[in-house]
Amino acid sequence: MGCANSKPPAAEEEGVGEVSTSPMAEARGHEDVEVTGIDSGDDTTSPGDDGEGGKEEGGEGEEEDSVKPLIESTQKDLSTLLGMIELKNKLNSIAETHLPKGDMSKEHFKSFKSVGEQESEAKDLDELYAEAETAMTEFAELMRKVTVESGIDPDAYPLVEGERISKDGLERKSLTVAPLKARERAAMKFNKVCDGNFKRVLDFVRCSIIAETEGQLVGVLERMLKLKVVVRLVNRFKNPVQTGIREVIMNVRVGGHLCEVQLHLAPIFKEKAAMHIFHEDFCEMLSWSSEPYGELFKRVEAIGSVGTGTGEGEGSVAKGVRDLLEEGNLERLRALADIVGREKGIGDVSCEEPLRRKIMEVLESAGVRVRRGKKKKLELLKAYFDLAYASSGIDNWAESERFYTQAKEGYDEELGPDSERAIEASCSLIVASEISDEEMIGQLWDLVERAEEALGMESSVTLDTLNSLGVKLDDNGETEAARGIFERCWEGQESALGEYHEDTLATAENLSIVYKKLGDEEKAAEFLERSLQTMSREEREKLDRARAAAAAAAASLKADQEKTAALAAAKLKKEEEKAKKEAEDLEMKNKFKRTALQKAASAAHLDDSVDAGAGAGAGAGTVEKWKAKTGGKVKAKEKEETTTAEAAPRSGEEFWDSAKKRIKWARAFSDDYNREYYINQETQEAVWEKPADFDGE
Repeated sequence: MGCANSKPPAAEEEGVGEVSTSPMAEARGHEDVEVTGIDSGDDTTSPGDDGEGGKEEGGEGEEEDSVKPLIESTQKDLSTLLGMIELKNKLNSIAETHLPKGDMSKEHFKSFKSVGEQESEAKDLDELYAEAETAMTEFAELMRKVTVESGIDPDAYPLVEGERISKDGLERKSLTVAPLKARERAAMKFNKVCDGNFKRVLDFVRCSIIAETEGQLVGVLERMLKLKVVVRLVNRFKNPVQTGIREVIMNVRVGGHLCEVQLHLAPIFKEKAAMHIFHEDFCEMLSWSSEPYGELFKRVEAIGSVGTGTGEGEGSVAKGVRDLLEEGNLERLRALADIVGREKGIGDVSCEEPLRRKIMEVLESAGVRVRRGKKKKLELLKAYFDLAYASSGIDNWAESERFYTQAKEGYDEELGPDSERAIEASCSLIVASEISDEEMIGQLWDLVERAEEALGMESSVTLDTLNSLGVKLDDNGETEAARGIFERCWEGQESALGEYHEDTLATAENLSIVYKKLGDEEKAAEFLERSLQTMSREEREKLDRARAAAAAAAASLKADQEKTAALAAAKLKKEEEKAKKEAEDLEMKNKFKRTALQKAASAAHLDDSVDAGAGAGAGAGTVEKWKAKTGGKVKAKEKEETTTAEAAPRSGEEFWDSAKKRIKWARAFSDDYNREYYINQETQEAVWEKPADFDGE
């Protein structure tokens, strides 16, 4: 949104324009209209405040007196926009009624493209026209044959509610093969739409087919696909465009030339011309906006049913807006405020201000009833900021400063003073404050440095803060300093936003003005020319498509990367689980082994009171001595169990007899088997037979 609109300077230099106060600060198209809007704007106090300017108690009917007529141009614009949405809803209803089976949305009818330009060897437009004329007869015969086979009389006039369909004042037949495309229109198309490549014009030869039923549509499309002549298919029955229009556009190869076939459903085709007019007006109204048309269209849809009539009565836009203010639906209020506002919409600030105020009131009221979390707090802070911005647009500076203060303090607390929103609110508050120019310039210099350090020069908030500083420097007569700031701002905007962005163009205009003040006519003319650069609707739509494609590609790449990362993580997790299981299995085996060794050792030793060295079995009769001492049994340390498994590892002392002689084998006795066995002191191997290298008795 940028910083607030600066207060107008006390005097303006004669003969030189005034620099733009903010790239997006000026209302568009309504500057000279005296009607103030749907609300007087006199109620400058939010709910619960008793400050100056609030409504007096009592006085029935005062609320009604505060509501004034909408600006006439706003009524017309909203009537057009909302009429377009009504027509879209009608088209959706037609589709539900006339396409009950949904056969045209089947997967085998999905869009595809295998060829993007004429496969001709023509060297210029004249040669391509000659090829088109040759293909014309064969194309007409083919389309007539397909139409008849699909159950459509090519010479009949399709009916909608018993009436024939007209376009451009002419009644349309089921099959219309158009004359060869005029050279002037072809040249205009390949220069504007096809980047100067005449081979990308695919509708030199074209026709339209109007079907009355879903079955006829399916019949035509199936036959065309079976002929294997279709090289490009755009099925808008499967994927309707935003306006709700549904049709099929095909490019087919006939005699080596690519021709165009348009396939329509009669009741939708009847409304297509009206929707085209609505859409043209919509694009013209919002052509200055840097937002993609798709987002603007969604915002108009979100307004809902408000009415499309003029005047003040039932069904009028003005009555619908008043009803919406009374209803207090946040989503619809925000959508309408954006569309009528100067930031994203048609620029009627006198209509925007009461809408922003109502949004704030609804949020404040909701905050009394429910405990606010951080999301709700930020929502309310944005409402304060938006209302402050709208108030500055109608020169209500006291209100603007008050609500900017609330927004700034809230953002400082919730997001930190160096966050984008806090710095943006700080800039707007400085500009809206009742302070001297010198003090304001000093505060803006400090804020610019803070913004650059915290956000960087690519941030739109930093760039807007720079622009506000440039404006105040110019207002204060510091033109050379303003020039330097505007140049930094313009370079940053061109890099971050693009040369056609409205902010970039506005700063170029500011540079033109300051260069003129400095007497540099050449530079002034250069930047004036830059500021007048605009994109045509076709170029903007092309750019929007490129941006959408880039965004889709980025999203696809991100999805692929996330999928790859997920697979790698899953593989790593699987390997870790496998290694963990193997470690657990090994630990379990070792545990069993240790248990078995401990049991064997227990069978081979006396209890703890017996000297460890006595178990070495170094002399004759050792086992008998053990038996005598333990009552004829070898006492186990833990349980009275024995085993032939390996014995547990022993301490170093047990490798020696009482004479400190190293021995390899020790003799033991098994009660279970009532016989001796031998344990290797080093390997803990247990054997029944006396080892050959046993050196004991």
